[in-house]
Amino acid sequence: MTRRKSLCQRYQRGDSCHHNGLRLSRYYAAAPVQDLPSELSRDDHIVKHGYAVGFDEWFFFHAMAPAVAFGRAARTSPDSRGHGVFAAAQEIMFCDVHATDEIVLLVQYTDEGEVDRHD
Repeated sequence: MTRRKSLCQRYQRGDSCHHNGLRLSRYYAAAPVQDLPSELSRDDHIVKHGYAVGFDEWFFFHAMAPAVAFGRAARTSPDSRGHGVFAAAQEIMFCDVHATDEIVLLVQYTDEGEVDRHD
């Protein structure tokens, strides 16, 4: 079986869709995707589905209800410039080169992926 490229080989460190920051997270990058990858759970590679809330930074939640509540609470702040809640996946893969887990947030950045605007 051929191993996929490590996350650091597939994504540019610090890249973030919608220009949200990554300072508060451990994410290598936050990348927009049309379709989320299938969930996966192996010793060296994990993909978990959930929801990403973006407003200045990215935050990941495993369930929709707390993600929507968090996003709606954020938009009540006068410091918030807007927010979005999107279907997302958190991908974690061990990198042999750096000898550590690398984490990327994959954001389904489409009309179908944005969940808070359709309720």
